[in-house]
Amino acid sequence: MVVLPDPTVVLSAVAQSNLPGTGLSPGLAAVARFVGVAIGSSLAVGLAVGIAPEFTRERVDELRADSGVALASELLVGVVVSAVLLLVGATGVGLLATGAAVFGLVALGTVGTAVATLWVGSVLATTDDTVGRAAVGTAVLATLGAVPLVGELTVPLVSVLGAGVVTRASYEAYRS
Repeated sequence: MVVLPDPTVVLSAVAQSNLPGTGLSPGLAAVARFVGVAIGSSLAVGLAVGIAPEFTRERVDELRADSGVALASELLVGVVVSAVLLLVGATGVGLLATGAAVFGLVALGTVGTAVATLWVGSVLATTDDTVGRAAVGTAVLATLGAVPLVGELTVPLVSVLGAGVVTRASYEAYRS
């Protein structure tokens, strides 16, 4: 399974202190992970809402309606896309196509993170304001991301839910 790369995972991974010699105390490492996830989620939401607010809002509503289908579709797409990229990337010409596909996966992962962050905020917040939902979702994901094992499992899983909805919507738009 491929977890689509997104800013929260990248920034949180940079803040990990599991490697010897990083010099971060456990408390400082938790703060760094919190800040990394908060910045990544905030950037993703800002980009997605700034570029395509209606698309983002529709995907959040779709995720609220049926999160199980989003997870299943992203797991299926992740396995298929991983296998295809591995096979195509093994050829010389396929490296160009693989590079473009990875760029697309990063874009899907970023929008998926934004959708997931807003979805978490919409489930927990009583406001209809996008900024309020983003703040709540970012705070929850950043708090979960600060806990070493819990954050490493939940933040990517929640991002996969958002990416599943975005991937399915993109595929449906391509088919029509």
